[in-house]
Amino acid sequence: MHIEDLRGAVKLLDSIKVDFEYEGEMGPDVALNHDMQQRFYPFSRLSGPANVLVMPGLQSASLTSKLLRELGGESIMGRTCSGWKSRCRSRR
Repeated sequence: MHIEDLRGAVKLLDSIKVDFEYEGEMGPDVALNHDMQQRFYPFSRLSGPANVLVMPGLQSASLTSKLLRELGGESIMGRTCSGWKSRCRSRR
């Protein structure tokens, strides 16, 4: 997935008027911290911390999920892969 794909997803969501909150490019530290959102992204559409993170690549997703699991004790759902011609496997 490329950053252009993520930007396209935001444009698509804008055009179909979904009934949930979403935001575009944002680091996971800011996405998970509403105070940082208000400070660094005052234009953000989120009314609180994000509860779903979309990563542009497998490496960044893997690193982030491991950090979240270790630091926050939160449950991790995934991995979800779409648009790939080959199979995707999650190792737990």
